[in-house]
Amino acid sequence: MSLDTAADPIGDVLPATPLLRLRPAPRTEPPCLDVPTIERMYAEAQLTAHHARHYVQPSIPLDGPGTGAELDFGQQPTARHDLPDPSTWVHRLMPALLECMSGLRPSSQVVRWVSQSTYQRIARRGAVARRRGVRGIQRPQVLKVHVCEPSDGVVEASVVVHHDNRVRAIALRLEGLDGRWVMTAFTVG
Repeated sequence: MSLDTAADPIGDVLPATPLLRLRPAPRTEPPCLDVPTIERMYAEAQLTAHHARHYVQPSIPLDGPGTGAELDFGQQPTARHDLPDPSTWVHRLMPALLECMSGLRPSSQVVRWVSQSTYQRIARRGAVARRRGVRGIQRPQVLKVHVCEPSDGVVEASVVVHHDNRVRAIALRLEGLDGRWVMTAFTVG
């Protein structure tokens, strides 16, 4: 047997390898919801609103040693020119706050944008609303926003909203802290 006719021992053992293919990485971000999808979700939630809702304990704010004013690194005030437009921001925040206070949304979703005392009030109102049972679900609508800036990095706003088949007025105060607006006070009329 010559070398030309001898069987290739490596070719018999190893299979032929396929060519490598480059494929795009899958998207990891959820798709954005469009307005018809959001409206459909509210309609579905309204149909299932008569089912009993289970009580969920709100998150507990942490107050311990080293979290007070004695720290050198607390919340830092932010100048107005470093903050987003307050009227647009209020227009987007109000529906979320109203949904939290009426028990439709967990209050922990707005903890980043409200002060601790304001968060406690919102969480308390939401817990009471959930214990009473959620009534008909209607999406809150912001009708008007009036903004006044008494000083740099401080905004006082009055908002007219339509919620729970009522038109309500809300007064609130925003302060620029750590590069974002933080709601430090509010009153619902």
